[in-house]
Amino acid sequence: MTLSWGVMPLASLGAGYLLTAIGPNGSVFVLATVMLVTAVIATVSPAVRHAPPIPAHDKSA
Repeated sequence: MTLSWGVMPLASLGAGYLLTAIGPNGSVFVLATVMLVTAVIATVSPAVRHAPPIPAHDKSA
């Protein structure tokens, strides 16, 4: 959680730089491409594909 919240200012800085350098359409394209590549890497990763299932939440409490 600390890592994900800690990089938010860097992501904002990077997005601002992209907007300034290549404009809104180019920024959306770059960020969508990064998200697609990340999703593909996670999908083909053996560690993710063979991860143990998440235990069921007990709703009886």
